[in-house]
Amino acid sequence: MNETHLWPLRGVYVANVLVAGWVGLTSLLSPAAAYTAVFTGTVSGEDSDLAVRLIGCLWAAIAIVSAAGLVWPTGMAGVLLIQLVYKSLWLIAVALPLVLRGVGAGPAVGNPVANTAASVTRHAVGGFG
Repeated sequence: MNETHLWPLRGVYVANVLVAGWVGLTSLLSPAAAYTAVFTGTVSGEDSDLAVRLIGCLWAAIAIVSAAGLVWPTGMAGVLLIQLVYKSLWLIAVALPLVLRGVGAGPAVGNPVANTAASVTRHAVGGFG
């Protein structure tokens, strides 16, 4: 494969390293900070520290595999497929039901990126008009 065609793929890996790395490290090293910075205060309860650290492990793993994707872009593409599948499932199983119930991008959605995804879902279901 022509090396030039791999640069857009590497761009996705760079974004993953930066964003997933930040979410992963914040969630693992400072769950209290992650509650407000990452989860915008939507995580609470007795096991919330464990849940945030579990999510931190997942995102740190995505960042690590994405870093390897900078060297082996096609070999690490599986991590991008996993992200595509789980984000699609989230849109279908979480965001869409909230939008259809009229809740929109409320507290159950949680963060600016998720709110944007819910907004796009709302417009896709209800139209832009």
